[in-house]
Amino acid sequence: MNHILKRPLTELGYNFVGGEHLPEGKNEYFLRDQQRSSAIVYRKLSALELETLVRNDNTSDDWNNIHGIG
Repeated sequence: MNHILKRPLTELGYNFVGGEHLPEGKNEYFLRDQQRSSAIVYRKLSALELETLVRNDNTSDDWNNIHGIG
């Protein structure tokens, strides 16, 4: 039988790495940042990019957490 764990929608996309897998004081993005290329530069989305995403029915609980490349 499957084990189904229900969590609030606000946690969707967060807390995906358990604390036992992280060095003390580090968050879930620590491992991702260690593995990604240092040549990739992230930036805030422009107003036009955000408007395009919203017009295409995309949603985010906090658009400040969404970044573009370049």
